[in-house]
Amino acid sequence: MKCDSNSLWKSTISGLHNLGGKAIPRMAKKTLPGVWYNNMKCFDVLQETGIEVDSVFKLQIGDGQKALFWRDNWTGLGPLQSRYPRLFQLDKKKSAVVADRFRGDAVQWAWNKKPSSGLEVRDLAVIEAEVAGTALSNPEDSWISLIAGDGRYQVSDIRGLLDSVMTESMQNPIVWIRLVPTKVMCFMWRAVIGRIPVALALSRRGIAVNSPLCHLCSGREEDADHLFTSCPFAMEVLSWLLKWCNIPHTQFSKVEEMVSFAADWGCCLIHILSFNYTNQYLINK
Repeated sequence: MKCDSNSLWKSTISGLHNLGGKAIPRMAKKTLPGVWYNNMKCFDVLQETGIEVDSVFKLQIGDGQKALFWRDNWTGLGPLQSRYPRLFQLDKKKSAVVADRFRGDAVQWAWNKKPSSGLEVRDLAVIEAEVAGTALSNPEDSWISLIAGDGRYQVSDIRGLLDSVMTESMQNPIVWIRLVPTKVMCFMWRAVIGRIPVALALSRRGIAVNSPLCHLCSGREEDADHLFTSCPFAMEVLSWLLKWCNIPHTQFSKVEEMVSFAADWGCCLIHILSFNYTNQYLINK
C-alpha cells in the first residue's frame, strides 16, 4: 500500500526522528526505541557482517525530490559525501535533493567557499563528469535492489547474501538423499563438523558430565571422531557392516573420512552407515 505523503503517521515519524535531510541508513534516533528504530537497526546488522548497505540498495532517480544529492546512494557507486568529502564540506546546503542540483544543462552548486585548491578543483571536475547526463522524469524516486536481477527486493536475495558471508564453506561430500530420513542426514552432517552432544563437546560448553571419557570403552575422551571411528565398539560395528556389503575393510580416523568413503561407494552404503551409526549413538545415549 502506498503511503500518503501528507498522512498523519508519516508526519509523526518524520517529526520524531527528524528524517528530513538524513540518509536512509540513519533515519532513526537511538534515544527513541520502537518499531521504526528496530527496523533501521537492520542496516547496522548488515554492516556488522561486512555487507555495506550501498551494495544492496540504490535510489532510482525519477523526479529527484526524495534522493539526497550528497548522502544517498543514487549513483550506484556509493554516497557522494563519502567519496568527495572536500566538496561536501564546502557545500552550503548539505541536505539538498537531486532535483535542487539539476536545473538546466549544468549542475547548480551552492558553495560556502568556492573550490580553489588543486584537490578540490580535481574533485569538482570528476564529480561533474560522473553526474553529467542525469535526467529527471515524472515518476517519483524509488529504491531498487542491486542484488536482484530485476531490481525488485526479495527476502530470499538478502538471505542468500547473508548465507554467503556468514556460512562456513565445507569441502566434505555430504550427499543428501531423499530416501534417507532428513534427521539422519542432518545428524551425520553435524557429526562431521563436530556439533553433536558428545561428552567432550558438552563439557567444553560448561555442562556437567560424569566423565569426558567414552561411555562405551572408557579408553579415550568421547568426541565425534572417536565415537564413530576408533571406539572398539564402533570399529566392530563398522567391520560387520562392511562385511555385509561385501566391501573391503577400511580403517578411518575421522568421521569426515568415513563419509567421503561412503560417498565414493554409492547411496546404498551412505544409507546403511548413517542409519546404523545414528541408531548406535541414540541407543547408547
